[in-house]
Amino acid sequence: MHIYKICDACLWEDAEQNGVFKGAGIDIEDGYIHLSTATQLAETARLHFHNRSGQVLVTVDADKLDITWEPSRGGDF
Repeated sequence: MHIYKICDACLWEDAEQNGVFKGAGIDIEDGYIHLSTATQLAETARLHFHNRSGQVLVTVDADKLDITWEPSRGGDF
């Protein structure tokens, strides 16, 4: 299963150079990295990234991570 992260391109460029992604500001504040499933992606983009430029979409293979699934908006999980 793939999950997705929308983030500023400069954050992802830094992550690629440093070999680690620490998250965007909201991720750091909340203590975890916010990710979206394919069914959540359009709504995430609409709610949080509307009229913003310079974003990238990062695809993550969830099967390769130890993920804790949390309840989300709309009760998707």
